[in-house]
Amino acid sequence: MKKENQKIYSILNNIHFETQLLESLDWDDESLSRLLKFVFQALEENYSQEFILQKIKENFSEETCIIIKDVFITTSFELTNKDSKYEN
Repeated sequence: MKKENQKIYSILNNIHFETQLLESLDWDDESLSRLLKFVFQALEENYSQEFILQKIKENFSEETCIIIKDVFITTSFELTNKDSKYEN
């Protein structure tokens, strides 16, 4: 599993993000389960983040899409900063 995917899994399982996601899904636990299953499977199959975000927007909500996009951005930023620390 790629470092980036591991970080995304970790963030998505964080209670703060889980609460945000649930709120964006009108507190529907089943929708949250379907969303996370979709994201994890799509990442494992190396779908692009753009594709994943588009499908989330189509099948869940724009608000949910924005939250997942923030997770992708945060993960990318954290990994870039972590890698640059080791280069110096």
